[in-house]
Amino acid sequence: MSFTSNSPKFWPVLGYDDLHFRFTVASTAIIFYDYGLLFTREVELIWRQRWKLTTVLYIIARYLGLAIAM
Repeated sequence: MSFTSNSPKFWPVLGYDDLHFRFTVASTAIIFYDYGLLFTREVELIWRQRWKLTTVLYIIARYLGLAIAM
């Protein structure tokens, strides 16, 4: 059985969870928007070039950061 209270003492907790959820959704949308915008340039400038240390470091930084954030 679950219990839901409308007591004012729970409002700050509920407000924080809602705010946290909204920031999470907004930041995720911004990240995917950035990846979508830059993907064609990334393919052209990074993936089709000869692989060097800087290429590998770029890919690690870009995609490992995304994996950790998710």
